[in-house]
Amino acid sequence: MRKVLLGVFLLATFTMTNAFGAAATTAAADTAGGELLFGSPNTNGVLTLSGSPVTVTWAMSAGYQRTIMPALQVGIRGNFGIQSTPQAWKALVWGVWNFDEKLADAIFLGVGAGLSGGTIAFDLGAEIGKRFELMPNLTWRPTVELQHTFTTGAPWTFTVNLINFSYIW
Repeated sequence: MRKVLLGVFLLATFTMTNAFGAAATTAAADTAGGELLFGSPNTNGVLTLSGSPVTVTWAMSAGYQRTIMPALQVGIRGNFGIQSTPQAWKALVWGVWNFDEKLADAIFLGVGAGLSGGTIAFDLGAEIGKRFELMPNLTWRPTVELQHTFTTGAPWTFTVNLINFSYIW
């Protein structure tokens, strides 16, 4: 199932690059100062050697990233889960490398670390994604993410985030 989800994500990313890539351009997005992130559901797969169950987790997430160099952003992110677990929140410091200086249409790679849950556990994550400009300054930004919460016996999780958007200025 993970391979299918990753394949669909990569196919959509590279197919839609030509459809949306050159069609919409924005001067503000070319010289971005900040990016406001917002999103909702995640499709999670817990990585184990014997098989990976897939679940859908509903969470509200938001963040802010500031451009500090033409292709480099740093910021903070947080999410609050709507599921009934005590570890349903996260707060992370995040860094993002964009493979294009025009952020509104860039493929990006990010890494972050922070805290999560009611027991205050250390979290580590990495993501790869692509922004697609929907209208001036508004992008759709699907990502694939690998995360780990450092608690006893906690597995690595593989997440496909399809309902993620950002506002770039």
